[in-house]
Amino acid sequence: MYRSLLSGKRTLILLDNAISSEQVRDLLPGASNSLVLITSRNRLSGLVARDGARRLTLGLLTEGEALELLRMAVGRQRIAAEVQQALTLARLCGYLPLALRVAAEKISAKQDSSLRDLVENLSAERSRLDALDVDDDEMSSIRGVFSWSYKSLDPELARAFRYLGLLRGPDIGLLAVSALIDRPVHDAEDLVTKLSDQHLLEREGDRFSFHDLVKVYASELVTRHDTHEERVAVTRRLAVWYHQSLISANLCVTPDYEPVRAKVKKIHHELPKFDTRESALAWCKVEAPNILILTQHAADLGDHETAWQLPWLMAFHYYSTGLLTEWIKILTIGLASAEQLADPEPRVRMLMALSIANSRTGRNETAVSCLKQGLSLVRRTENLELTAALLANLGSTLREMKQYLQGITYAHEAFELAVSVGSEYLKAGSLDSLCELYVESGQPRKALRYGGIGLEAARASGATMNESNILVNLAHAHRDVGDTVAAMRGYKEALDLFEEIGNRYHEALALLGIAELHRREMCYEQARENAQRALDIFVLLDGEEAEVARVFLSALSEESAS
Repeated sequence: MYRSLLSGKRTLILLDNAISSEQVRDLLPGASNSLVLITSRNRLSGLVARDGARRLTLGLLTEGEALELLRMAVGRQRIAAEVQQALTLARLCGYLPLALRVAAEKISAKQDSSLRDLVENLSAERSRLDALDVDDDEMSSIRGVFSWSYKSLDPELARAFRYLGLLRGPDIGLLAVSALIDRPVHDAEDLVTKLSDQHLLEREGDRFSFHDLVKVYASELVTRHDTHEERVAVTRRLAVWYHQSLISANLCVTPDYEPVRAKVKKIHHELPKFDTRESALAWCKVEAPNILILTQHAADLGDHETAWQLPWLMAFHYYSTGLLTEWIKILTIGLASAEQLADPEPRVRMLMALSIANSRTGRNETAVSCLKQGLSLVRRTENLELTAALLANLGSTLREMKQYLQGITYAHEAFELAVSVGSEYLKAGSLDSLCELYVESGQPRKALRYGGIGLEAARASGATMNESNILVNLAHAHRDVGDTVAAMRGYKEALDLFEEIGNRYHEALALLGIAELHRREMCYEQARENAQRALDIFVLLDGEEAEVARVFLSALSEESAS
């Protein structure tokens, strides 16, 4: 009868919120000139494959579209009066049309209230879904819409969705998902693909993320349906997976690297494979936000071994990228956990890393204090490798403070310990410090001598970070003895290496060195270009050398004008 009534008519048929292809197939009109428009949170692949449907996947509204929706629903004058609050409201609603409609209804219902009031309510994440509830229509609330999809999930899929709600980072990779939900990779991929097909999870390549409001909903569900013990176990399993992955990344970046004694229980989920230093560094860059959050989680749960080792294993990432504020933040968490352990070594390692991060931002007194605390602790352990590393860093920090003689003494002591231990990696670190001290104290020939030995040690141990640092210092030394050709060659070789490993801080130092060579040759435009690039990097990294670059550019302008 349905098909007979539609025969010969041009009718628009809207089938809203379909669950499956089977649910709507009997409602297709057959041979007629009618148009059927079906909306669904699922992909309905069967209709595309068997019934010739055309799928149109809708994304989120753009900022402009969201603003226009609010103008139409609330009134153009009210939106124009609080346009910045309207933009914030659109962002908090995740640019979802339904969320914006609910928000608009709340605004319209209270003519004497402002958009600011609603924005303040929505800004508190835990109450965001409550603020978007509609009192007399549960199914029009955002929570109700999400529940349509959640209630259709089988138990294993629902469990995976809830566990993903424990995430606080921006996104997660497939291998990490496998560890999180404790399933083999192929099973994990099947589960997240199904969640993505139902638009409960967004996929980009092999990374998965929640829409902001869906994340809040998943977080609510895992707190409501899973016990505290279950949530702790999931979080710890993911933190340990990241710990093991970071050990692999460190070994790839520095083959001579000796991991800290593992007191973190291993798990047996597939780890990422790093074929090159670039792949290891790229992985750390993407995963840094998750690792920072998991470090805090581990500390909160009392898992202090994991909470100090994650920051330690991320040191090479932060050292090369120069993200100092984040580095100090994660190290501060790590130090607090290290102080809870009987073994002094974790505290020593955290203090040493904090000294480097603080020195980079110009807090040299704090850096020296950290190193001296570390030395007083490490003397009790007779750990010569760690002692050598602390001494080399103390030499570098004293160089920053222009206390060259004392710094050279400490760097030489570090070198002697490295030789006695027989570690090429430690030799490279101590000679990097010594070479730089001799450059800045006006002894370039000694810098060339010790820097040359250090470069060999860095290359022998695969210590790319030290190699790049020493190349810059050797270029400085060649410049200061008047060999500009060798200096330029050294800077350019270093720049190639920095690009490979992502060492922005020393890239800026090399650019400033090249700028100085151009200035000496009165090539002012090239000098200015390189110095400006260096300044931009230093500003980005919040490095104290930004002022050095500014002074250089100012002097360059005066010199070129005259």
